Amino acid sequence: MPGERRIVCSDRGVLCDSEVLLERAVASHWQDRSGAEVDIVIEAADGRVTAIGVKTGQTAKPEWFRWLAQMRDALGDKFTAGIALYAGNETLPFGDRLLATPISALWQP
Repeated sequence: MPGERRIVCSDRGVLCDSEVLLERAVASHWQDRSGAEVDIVIEAADGRVTAIGVKTGQTAKPEWFRWLAQMRDALGDKFTAGIALYAGNETLPFGDRLLATPISALWQP
């Protein structure tokens, strides 16, 4: 049901808290037992995943992509994009399917 919230723990050591069910996708926060963390994970009904990290810095840094790259490598073709939203002004590539994108881009057509 759209807007429904639930807490899910899997037996693989992955914790998804505050999971929000959308009409055609599930958005959640992801953290594993080692401390790897992704702020927003959006999973489409067909299993494709987009991962988003939210950063406060104005200069994009390679270390922001550590967990996004880990998720990309684990999911393979199901991973569509890893995006670090940040306070800078440019969209910048950081490797295969990884981008730093200004938070302000969310409000631009």
